[in-house]
Amino acid sequence: MTFLQELNPQQREAVKALDGPVLIVAGAGSGKTRVLTYRIAHLLSIGVPAYQILALTFTNKAANEMKERIHKIVGDKSYSLWMGTFHSIFARVLRYEGTKIGFEKNFSIYDDGDSVTWTLEFTNATWLSLGSANGTLYGTPNNSHVGGP
Repeated sequence: MTFLQELNPQQREAVKALDGPVLIVAGAGSGKTRVLTYRIAHLLSIGVPAYQILALTFTNKAANEMKERIHKIVGDKSYSLWMGTFHSIFARVLRYEGTKIGFEKNFSIYDDGDSVTWTLEFTNATWLSLGSANGTLYGTPNNSHVGGP
């Protein structure tokens, strides 16, 4: 039995459709992830190179589960897949191509904590700079007044 025989007729139709994108609309637990996984496996099994397939998910967990499922079906053909979260895929694109638009390959992506820390450091540095330039600094960045007497 091939992996396509595990699908119902509607799922199989979606998996085998080759003329452009396919929109899968269905309720929770209806097999959407299975259809996407099997569609990618089918594309790989008919010779589409893995590097030409892009699959975006919302979580790393979902991306890793799909990669594992696809690898179980098609083996090593799945190694060059572009599959991951929106953030991880586009960070990967920027690492490969970002120099063309001014990014360095070793750029950092800040999480929420990093963003707060950086913003506070920048604000404090700017605050101190303003105080030095004006010669007068009253209060703090949270309770501020900058200016002369």
